[in-house]
Order: sequence, then structure tokens, then C-alpha cells
Amino acid sequence: MLMTIFFFNLVLAMVGITSIAAIMNRTSSLSNMDYSTVVRVYELLALVDGFLVIVMMPTLTAGGICHEREKNTFDTLYVSGISASSIIMGKLMAALSIVMTIVVSTLPLLSLAFVFGGIRYLTLIAMVAILFVHAAYIGSMSLAFSAYAKTITFSITGSYAAIICTSVGTVVMCYLFNAVGMGFRWLYYILLFNPAYTLVVFIFRQVGDDRAVSFLHRFCGLPDSGFVIDNWSAVSISVQLIVTAALIIIAMSGISIYPRRCRNK
Repeated sequence: MLMTIFFFNLVLAMVGITSIAAIMNRTSSLSNMDYSTVVRVYELLALVDGFLVIVMMPTLTAGGICHEREKNTFDTLYVSGISASSIIMGKLMAALSIVMTIVVSTLPLLSLAFVFGGIRYLTLIAMVAILFVHAAYIGSMSLAFSAYAKTITFSITGSYAAIICTSVGTVVMCYLFNAVGMGFRWLYYILLFNPAYTLVVFIFRQVGDDRAVSFLHRFCGLPDSGFVIDNWSAVSISVQLIVTAALIIIAMSGISIYPRRCRNK
């Protein structure tokens, strides 16, 4: 745990210190401060923070149920009377507590932008909130794989494959459909399920970089305006929370049918 926090903060510290040094060097050469570059420091640190959360969450949850089966401790949990919901929620909350502890530990580094101004405390609070939602979304996805997979290797592989398809595959698919001029406009809203895309849009909207948001939407074939486009972060977070609840139910079902599968063997 301590080594994970140290590594997490080390990566962000290297990025932050390098960015601040570049700003100071540019300021000394131009004899004035370009405050737009300070916002870029926050953007970069927040994106790195979110990327690390997305990458780390499956390692904490994908083996949650499979590990119990491989160690032959799942039957003990089952006969002890612990409900499937308690097992799943316990695994998920344990992983979320670790991730959010790490995220909170990085707030001082994200606060480097306060040195020059332009970033408010509410910005950091909102950032922590959306990272919590994304972590729960990815964690529930990994637990669903773990509830049905027979081995930890298959569960972890499947979890990362699902995350790559969701975070990268949806963007590539929308770009290709847009490039060839396919008219399935509704299909582009599959990006609402993409935690990485929503995180990027959320961070750009936080700092008022509407041009970057418009570029992303056009790149993926989304329209310039509309209720969903104008409220992308809120709609996407709502969709992901609904999917999270569904995945938790799926994981609970996987645990519930496991004892029956064992009895039928």
C-alpha cells in the first residue's frame, strides 16, 4: 500500500516538477507570466492521475472472487451466511478505499497550480468525485469478470480487454465511422460509456477549454451542440452509475450460482 502511494505520487511529482520548471524557464526568458500554461499543468496532472486510477483499479478487483476460489476459501464465505451483495460490495469498497486514499494523497501535487492561481478548491473536489465514479465503474466491471472467471489470469485479462475496448476501442470506432461518413449518429453516443473520454472532457470543461472539447467531439463525429453534448459529463456519469449498479447485480448473480454449479459437478 505504501509503495503504491509512493509510486503514484512519484509519477505525478515528476510530471508536475518538470512542468513547473518549464513554466519558470519560459517566464524568465519572456519576462512575463503566461497563466494559460498554469492551467495546462493542472490538466496534465489530472489526466495522469485519472489514467493511473483507470489502470490500477482492475488489479485490485479483478482477482477478488477468483482468488477466493483458487485458495478454496469461497466455500467458507458461503457457508458463513455472508450474502452475495455483502461479498461484492465489500470487495468493491475495499478497492475503492485504497484508490481514493491514493487519489487524496495526490491532492497536494495537483495543488501545485495554486502557486500561480487559476485553479479553485472546488475544482479539486469535483476531480476527486469523478475519479471515484470512474473507479467504481471499472471496479464493478472487473468484479463481474471475477465472479464468472475460473482463474485470476482470465479475469484480469478480460478486465483489461474490456477497459481497452471501452476507453480506446469506442473512440477508434467512432472516428472510423465519422471518417467514412456513416450516418449512425446515435452510435457515437457509445462514448458515454467511455470513462477516459468523459474524464478528458470533464477536465477541459473545468478549465474552460471549450475549443479542445469541440475538437474532441468533432474528431469522434459528435454534433456541436445538444442536451447531451452540453451536459456530457453529467449524462455520462449518470450512465456509468447505472451500468455500475447493473454490473454489481451481475457479479452478485455469478456468486449466487457458483455453489449450485459446484453441487452439479
